[in-house]
Amino acid sequence: MSTEKEAFAHHEAGHAVVAMLQGMQVRSISVERTNDSGGETDLQEIGMPIEELGQIVEDGRRPTACEIIILEQHVRMSLAGEIAQFHFAPKSVHDFHASFDMKFLEFLNRIAGSEREVNAWTELLRIQTELLINRHWKMIEAIATALLDRERLTGDEALEVLRTTPDHHGSIFPGNLSQGLEIERRFRVPR
Repeated sequence: MSTEKEAFAHHEAGHAVVAMLQGMQVRSISVERTNDSGGETDLQEIGMPIEELGQIVEDGRRPTACEIIILEQHVRMSLAGEIAQFHFAPKSVHDFHASFDMKFLEFLNRIAGSEREVNAWTELLRIQTELLINRHWKMIEAIATALLDRERLTGDEALEVLRTTPDHHGSIFPGNLSQGLEIERRFRVPR
């Protein structure tokens, strides 16, 4: 039987690993308990701050293709926490655990043309995220184990853990990361 802290460690590790696989830079990961959560994954903004994307949506302007790519990265990263936690311990997931994580899904609701489009788009992003989680589960477990030992990791410490962790296919993490970084370089939104 898993502990609540182990479940939260896998939740935060899911966020962090999926973020890094997409070229997002993680500042820190923590399972230190706060008033409203069991942990936190802090990201350095890529391309543009997500708040700016939220403002674009609020203003009623249709996001560009580059802005949608950034939104989709954030949605996959957000979904990854709950999916990884469920993968580790299905009974540990409760609706309120991921309520903050789902804020990016609200953006999809505002820019999609119909409820059918929102549902299909969300399902596609969920499937993509599940595939990342399943394919890179060893990385998530390595980060979760390190979090349980230390409670907090810097982004550099997380990368060091992953450098020594073969992924599902036996390759080392930085090779996979370069693909995400290339995507970010190609679609970087000027500030």
